[in-house]
Amino acid sequence: SWPVLAGLLWIAAKNHGRLEVIDFGGSLGSGYFQMRKFLNEFDVIWHIVEQPAFVDIGKREFESDRLRFHFSLEECPRREVPMVLLLASTIQYLENPFTFLRNAFQMDFEYCIFDRTSFLLDAPDRITLQIVPPDIYEASYPCWFFNLPKFKQFCSQFMTLVEEFRNSDVWNVPDSVFMGMIYSRSKDRKE
Repeated sequence: SWPVLAGLLWIAAKNHGRLEVIDFGGSLGSGYFQMRKFLNEFDVIWHIVEQPAFVDIGKREFESDRLRFHFSLEECPRREVPMVLLLASTIQYLENPFTFLRNAFQMDFEYCIFDRTSFLLDAPDRITLQIVPPDIYEASYPCWFFNLPKFKQFCSQFMTLVEEFRNSDVWNVPDSVFMGMIYSRSKDRKE
């Protein structure tokens, strides 16, 4: 995701090349591996918080000085650098997304980046059923589509919106859009 990469590079540049990312729901590091060649010149530590099976495999097969795997947000160690919470196509799959966000925003994250998040432009929050095509694998998942103004208003109680961007994902939900947003605790306002 080019907008996410731009946000991470912007944050690293503001912090003398130091960056610590907590990628909540980051699988086995796909986001890290996609962006690593652009981040290699910086002092970056990328934490992934995932389900136990992913963490076990990640620790065994992929963990390094720069890529680490954890079972929860709380167990991620903290350095003296601004922390970035990355939620890339994750928040809409949580049972209680606003409770999660309220708790996460009360932690010491300086920045929060959303990517590939499903929104409705002018309708109330809606729970849908995502059905995976059987040629990929057979599964279905509950998935939220958030009312965009309500979501932004909720987040603005805790952080300042710096930028927002559209993603190319498309679903068959009328009036829906996939978007990303970059939030900061400081006064970096969207112009």
